Amino acid sequence: ARWSWRREKEGRKERVGAAFSHTRVSSLIINNNNNNNNKMAGIQEWYYSVPPVTRYWMTAIFALACTSTMGFTGFGDIGYFVTSLKAFKLWTPITGLLFLGSFGINFAITLLMLVQFSQKLEPQFGRTVDYLWTVMMGGLFLVLISTVYQLLVFNGYISGDQLWIMMSAMMAKSLIYFIVWIYCRRNANQNFNIMGLLQVPAPAYPLAITFVDLIMGIPIILNIVGSIVGHLFIVSVDMAESPNFLQKIFTPPAWFVQRFDPGFAHVRRHQNVFGGHSWGSGQRLGN
Repeated sequence: ARWSWRREKEGRKERVGAAFSHTRVSSLIINNNNNNNNKMAGIQEWYYSVPPVTRYWMTAIFALACTSTMGFTGFGDIGYFVTSLKAFKLWTPITGLLFLGSFGINFAITLLMLVQFSQKLEPQFGRTVDYLWTVMMGGLFLVLISTVYQLLVFNGYISGDQLWIMMSAMMAKSLIYFIVWIYCRRNANQNFNIMGLLQVPAPAYPLAITFVDLIMGIPIILNIVGSIVGHLFIVSVDMAESPNFLQKIFTPPAWFVQRFDPGFAHVRRHQNVFGGHSWGSGQRLGN
């Protein structure tokens, strides 16, 4: 009888211990799931907090890098070559401005630079449509520069290095330096840290990063071209004392505003010269 009672007691302890262990494991699994859900919610919240132009821009760059890294697309399908237009690859001027190459350390650093500066610069333009048009016009200038360079090389007017020709087909880094130059000039009072070793004022930051690339053996022609186009924007828009041709180019036309910001276009259409509502001249009542 004592032996049976002892076995029953030990059995109760084992059942209680097993139930406790099961409950503890279930609790750990639930906590891990909750932590993973919180992390995913945090990433999603951060992603949608990024301004729209910057968000779609970095998403397109990441998507092109995925297709290239996985082997779904080749450089000839993404890079912009003048000869690609003859093959009716009409998308290459756009993809050439969005292709940073396959995944790697240089890709990660350049993409982080885009996110860091673009998400700060976009709100400073006031309207999303203004920033979108500025980025598009900057990209257009870069495509024109690439086109002229390739035509001069392919027609034998100048001798072109194979590496430079390849870089002229992917101007994504130049477009990023375009907005970095604008931000640094517009926020001249800020300081930036380079590799945790050196503090430089904002206007000197693009040049300092270019110098670091030069020391590391990274070609700097894309940095230089993007900075030059960015300086054209600063000179023609921010520093100009009177309207000029380039300022008009960087100003979004009415049809573009109506297409991408119809609410603002509606407001402008019903405003008078003082910013108030335009009530019209009215109609004369009949006798």
